Amino acid sequence: MLSLLYISRVAVAPALWETALIDIQTVSTARNGGLDITGLLVATPEWFAQLLEGPAENIDLVMISILADPRHRDVRIVRREAKTARRCPLWRLAKFEHGMFESTYVRPALACAHDGTESEPLRQLDRLIEHILMGGHEQQPKSAVTGRHG
Repeated sequence: MLSLLYISRVAVAPALWETALIDIQTVSTARNGGLDITGLLVATPEWFAQLLEGPAENIDLVMISILADPRHRDVRIVRREAKTARRCPLWRLAKFEHGMFESTYVRPALACAHDGTESEPLRQLDRLIEHILMGGHEQQPKSAVTGRHG
């Protein structure tokens, strides 16, 4: 099984942000379920970071779609590795916007991890993903939501 983590810049007008996230969640849930792909999407008004897990050929198909999606620009794969177990047994969406947590921690970590200039931001992103997967996002009710499919 492949685990892939990418970061991209958001190319969605602010007025279309909520609609874009609903569309991404709807399309991804349907498509990824059929491809045996699970993962987590972290979204801010400026950045997307997504962890995808599943068969390598299916992850590659999804990445072709993401690279062609006009809502993403400057897509950068920051990690691609074989795994024996999934970190995300359910697809989830965590949304962060306009909060102290987003501006102080999430946005800077995504920007630095995207630039690839330091390894610490990638470790911070991994900790954020673990925090979300363990239910820690519930401590931030105004800044994060979760959607699931099984």
